[in-house]
Amino acid sequence: MASGVAEVLQDDNQNMCIQLLNKGDCRLEEYQGIVVVGQENEPESRFSARLSEFWTAILRKHPEQFEGIYAEASEFGSQGQKPTRQYAVDPAVVAFLLEQLADAGIDLMPVDPDDTYSRYEAVAPDWWQIEH
Repeated sequence: MASGVAEVLQDDNQNMCIQLLNKGDCRLEEYQGIVVVGQENEPESRFSARLSEFWTAILRKHPEQFEGIYAEASEFGSQGQKPTRQYAVDPAVVAFLLEQLADAGIDLMPVDPDDTYSRYEAVAPDWWQIEH
């Protein structure tokens, strides 16, 4: 087959993916799910404003790490009386984000290493892809 022709393969985890022949291995890019948590009884609008301020600061001060933020859940969740928001991020930036979120006073639920998403799972209408 000629270079550039696509074929469907299965990787070691039995995930289906498309690989261009002669263009590397067949791996799906996985994003780590993280969940940030607001304050007790904090309105979603206030939590949203704090998150916007946080992400704007990350974009301005750490643009390379910001590239690792793939998607944001389109709706808020909740943990008891606290609002939550879920993100799909490159695993390489998780430690950085943990530190930055703590410095900003934004809580984070424990990161579950099994909570991962492919780019084919983190799609509208449940997710918004972050433009870079």
